[in-house]
Amino acid sequence: PKLHVVRCGIDLDKFTTRQPRPVASPPRVAIVARISPEKGHLVLLEALRFLVDRLPIDLDIVGPDGDGFQGIVRAKTVALGLEQRVVFHGPASPEEASQLLATADVFCLPTFAEGLPIVIMEAMARGVPVVTTYIAGIPELAENDDTAILVPAGNAAALADGLERVLTDTDLRRRMVDRAGARVRAQHDVRHNVAELAHLFGSSDATRHR
Repeated sequence: PKLHVVRCGIDLDKFTTRQPRPVASPPRVAIVARISPEKGHLVLLEALRFLVDRLPIDLDIVGPDGDGFQGIVRAKTVALGLEQRVVFHGPASPEEASQLLATADVFCLPTFAEGLPIVIMEAMARGVPVVTTYIAGIPELAENDDTAILVPAGNAAALADGLERVLTDTDLRRRMVDRAGARVRAQHDVRHNVAELAHLFGSSDATRHR
């Protein structure tokens, strides 16, 4: 009875739901994350390599370099022959990230180590379908074949299959976007969650001083 859950929240005014749109030609996949080993950029590049011969895809990589790992990711991009399909945007403000998400057909975060990433909430609020990994707190929000597609961490072939499903199945994509957006609005509205936290603190103070 002493335990209360107040979830992390986002400013839904900055990540409003975009209008439904068809998949671009070529489709655009976005990853917004610090460029470091645990975020899975190398796995995403390998998945892209699996896909490009049958489903050409462009990739937007957004985020700051983490301890020089960006150089390794750039080298892998060249080694896989993907340099014409990958754009490195560098760090982005929340407003810039929101605008970039608005142009993405899929948001992908093939991470190995997370709690529950804020950026997944932001993508879902924006109306972008999400493909991510089944680790830690992610499945609390990203339920497979419901609010997202979940794959095992480190499995490039499974990641490629997940991306292809989302990009080619219109009904799945529409259903995921609707359910994910509703879940984020219900559970991760920062204004509601801050008010709830303040109420709990107030109730705790009142109890303590009785």
